[in-house]
Amino acid sequence: FMNGQNCNSLLYGLYMPHGTELVDNHTRVDHAFPNCHSDELYKGIMMDKSVAVFNGKIMVHLDAQKTNAYQRNQNILLSNEATVNTKPQLEIFADDVKCTHGA
Repeated sequence: FMNGQNCNSLLYGLYMPHGTELVDNHTRVDHAFPNCHSDELYKGIMMDKSVAVFNGKIMVHLDAQKTNAYQRNQNILLSNEATVNTKPQLEIFADDVKCTHGA
């Protein structure tokens, strides 16, 4: 939760499951005040029959003008049997923002 003006948040993750392992990442960044920045990057290297989940949400509230928020999830599958389920999400209620998300 970005609880004040001019806050900066960096969320970086790397996962490398193998065999039949499951990695389950859920993140939420709440921008409630103006002039804040968040950068989120999660990367996965998937092997064997492993499974990964990335569910990330960025919320930009009405008063959080001038927010810069970036969210990315990048994966490489080294096996035809590996699986990644990714769901990047943005909810934006402010007008003057720069926000991106992707997988």
